[in-house]
Amino acid sequence: MVKNVLFISYDGLTDSLGQAQILPYLIGLSKKGHKIQILSCEKSENFKKNHTIVSQKCEEANIGWNYIDYDNSIPVISSFFTVQKLKSEALNIAKEFKIKVVHCRSIIPAMMGEVLQQKLGIKFIFDIRGFWADERVDGKIWNLKNPVYGFLYNYFKGKEKYLFKQVDCIVTLTENAKSYIQKEFITKNSFLVVPCCVDFEHFDYHKIKNEKVNELRATIGMPEGNYVLTYVRSIGTRYMLLEM
Repeated sequence: MVKNVLFISYDGLTDSLGQAQILPYLIGLSKKGHKIQILSCEKSENFKKNHTIVSQKCEEANIGWNYIDYDNSIPVISSFFTVQKLKSEALNIAKEFKIKVVHCRSIIPAMMGEVLQQKLGIKFIFDIRGFWADERVDGKIWNLKNPVYGFLYNYFKGKEKYLFKQVDCIVTLTENAKSYIQKEFITKNSFLVVPCCVDFEHFDYHKIKNEKVNELRATIGMPEGNYVLTYVRSIGTRYMLLEM
């Protein structure tokens, strides 16, 4: 059954993650006939660099792309105003395109999804990715000794509990996460486990010409025949680099 869907992401489509993970499966769903609108938060540097190619992909797939500027210039305060803009834009899109399902990637977009569910009766999918507040503590981004971060942690954990109870369907990355949610939270018990995935056509090393490889080797002074391990993603406090 064809649905009018709004997909909300706090990550930008012009980010590497947006192009590698978000766009490919939404393009696939669009090919199945679903009418998709995307609402994303775009970082200025990535937007300038990748706006044209992302716009072209969306247009070719008949996907509507709506976006706001991502602003984190003043921690916490800037995020608050970004969220307010996101909420206003989500409501406008939902009304204009007669949205029937809102699919929210992570907890901040899920807060927008709950608003659409309550105000407009839209079906609400919470694609949790990870336990966001806990990840920020584990990754040493939020120090709970700081009262501001202590407040934010408790606020978002409370929101998480509330959203799990309200949402029509929960998407998790692992069976372990599904079991944990079922054990610890009240839900409608409608789950889908979709492991992290990527478009291998996009990351096919066979498409890279040998001349390009040799040119790069020469640029960084790497001898012919050296073994190269490529890690294409972020590195930070939340990544187990030594273990990898």
